[in-house]
Amino acid sequence: MDSLVFENVRHRPLRTIISLAGVAIGVVLTVMTVGLAHGMLRNTAERQANVSAEIMFYAAGDFSPATGQALGLDTLYGTAILDGTSRVQPIPGVAVVSPVAQYLQTSVTGVGFELVEGIDFATYSKVTELKIVDGREPVGDEVVVDRRYASDKKDINGQPIVLGSKILLFGRPVPIVGIYEPEVGARLKLPLDTLQRLVVNGAEKCSLLLVKCKNPAEQDTVAAALRSTYPSNRIVMSRDLPSLVSGSIGSLEVFLKVVVRLAAVVSTLVILLAMYTTIIERTREIGVLKSLGASKLFIVGTIVKEALLIAVLGVVVGTIVAVLGKFAVEAATSLHVDVELTWVGIAAIIGLTSSVAGALYPAIRAAYQDPVHALSYE
Repeated sequence: MDSLVFENVRHRPLRTIISLAGVAIGVVLTVMTVGLAHGMLRNTAERQANVSAEIMFYAAGDFSPATGQALGLDTLYGTAILDGTSRVQPIPGVAVVSPVAQYLQTSVTGVGFELVEGIDFATYSKVTELKIVDGREPVGDEVVVDRRYASDKKDINGQPIVLGSKILLFGRPVPIVGIYEPEVGARLKLPLDTLQRLVVNGAEKCSLLLVKCKNPAEQDTVAAALRSTYPSNRIVMSRDLPSLVSGSIGSLEVFLKVVVRLAAVVSTLVILLAMYTTIIERTREIGVLKSLGASKLFIVGTIVKEALLIAVLGVVVGTIVAVLGKFAVEAATSLHVDVELTWVGIAAIIGLTSSVAGALYPAIRAAYQDPVHALSYE
């Protein structure tokens, strides 16, 4: 029976390829969607772990870097928090305040988007673990990148990145003068005044302030003082970021379940249609098999085995495409994709189960055909 299954697959290459592609699409859809969601959450958590500032101070409304009002907070808030003004007192217990400007631009590859940060290196290095490990800090229209960016990306000439390489930022070639570690915040960092000049015509604006306390144990007291003094601004505790991220996971998991079910439906329908069409094409062949004494179980088993063979090939192809897609996405964009073995296994089970489910009806229909009618079928 196995040789019959292989011959059926081999002698119908177009149908086999279409069926295989349907299963592979289901695998790719599951693995890539889940991998992208989990990869971005993991990377965000890892990068945020390298920020030692206890408090994040945002403007009212908390504008996203994706909006035109990304730099919506006046940097003078930082001076007021540290030293006070004629109208407000300084906030007790604050050690360092570092302004961070974030801007979302089209990726240097032209695919997707990329976050660029403008920072004051003197204060930023005090509220994070950032260190320049190769080269120097940027001045003017210069940029530093993290180690992963340097190893994964290419310069404007398509060459590996080294110190002095140029990348395209804000429509112009910008030299890379340093590499920093560890990964923290955006991968691309410019001087704060440079980003302000390019985005808001030099206005002293930023996206948020990173506030580091003299005594981390007093961060709640400091946060309370900030909320009392600046009630219109949004105060976020760094320690709460994991719970904020996990709070978004609930809706994310609902979305992932929808994707997984969609993948199962795609695989089931493709196999069902392919096998049903096959039964119609092979009506006389089935009649011959039944006239030679083939049992209903033999007919059903042959068709289900054929569907399983196609499904296995589809799972293998889909997994390979998903792995290649991971590298393509990460090379072309700043996104991260985790190809998890658990989800590869789940996608494989979905593909195999859906294929069997899709093949059952055509197989049973074939097994119950009247041999006389099947032999006379044209």
